[in-house]
Amino acid sequence: MSRNGKDATPNGKQELTQGEQMANALDWIVNDKMFADVQLHGNVKWTVLHLVRVAVLWVWSSKRCLVESADDAIGKSKELFCSASIKSYQVLTNALVKYTPQILPRLLKRMHQLMEKVDSSKFRIGLWMVLAGRRAIN
Repeated sequence: MSRNGKDATPNGKQELTQGEQMANALDWIVNDKMFADVQLHGNVKWTVLHLVRVAVLWVWSSKRCLVESADDAIGKSKELFCSASIKSYQVLTNALVKYTPQILPRLLKRMHQLMEKVDSSKFRIGLWMVLAGRRAIN
């Protein structure tokens, strides 16, 4: 069974929603160990992992306004990861302003490592690093 409790289809593949696919990708890329040494303020109720997940979902939100898309991302995070410590646009943006300098280098390093691990033969063409994104069409 998949994370959503769905059984595999007859061809053996699981039918995942785009949200579930995003959740699986985030689970593969980020983890609590990456951020173990990030020092958070004493009254913070969220984890760095939760902040990163919400930030990624915020960027991918289909909503037009910043606050509306942040609320959408917070809701999706609760739905996909059962975590709801970040409860508002203000908390999200303040946290990103304050902690991005500590978080971003760890994310870049992790993504670099994963890209090399997945296919090091195609990681570079000459001096150029190949980066691409693909949108699934359902």
